[in-house]
Amino acid sequence: HGESAVVAAAPAAGPKPGNRRGPIMPSARVLLSGLTAPPPCTGDANGDRQINFADIISVLQAWGTTPPAFGLGDANGDARVDFGDVIAVLQGWGAACG
Repeated sequence: HGESAVVAAAPAAGPKPGNRRGPIMPSARVLLSGLTAPPPCTGDANGDRQINFADIISVLQAWGTTPPAFGLGDANGDARVDFGDVIAVLQGWGAACG
């Protein structure tokens, strides 16, 4: 909590032949404060912070894959998409993640 991230934009690109507007993007530094990902929600296989039919679809579409923990399709955080994820979705059915 309270973490900060600094994101630097790419330097300005010079004009290209036929581009009369000049640089595409000015170089800039942006400070983003308070960036924290919400905690994972067991049963939420698609990251929309709700547990519903869309999560079952995400599990089925990612079946047999090994995404990062709580990645797309991984509803129980074990970095595998299998029957355990179907169970996690069904156990949390109808809940909204806080």
